[in-house]
Amino acid sequence: MLTTDRNYHHGDLRSALLEAALATVETDGVAALSFRQLARIANVSPGAPYHHFRDKNELLASLAKRGFEALHAELETSCSDGSD
Repeated sequence: MLTTDRNYHHGDLRSALLEAALATVETDGVAALSFRQLARIANVSPGAPYHHFRDKNELLASLAKRGFEALHAELETSCSDGSD
């Protein structure tokens, strides 16, 4: 799990929130996703996620974008390797 010391300013909260969101969606589904839960996982205040995402839909869109970028990278690697 992602945790940090409460007195420490989080280095890359956006990425930490996306990683926590992905883990939550994979294990519990989209319905279980909440900013309060993600803040608890990242060990930040409940309002901190709102500095990076307007709402849950924006967070999910960013998560989807990350997934498509990863898929694109895999396809590029596959194509450059000459794989079918």
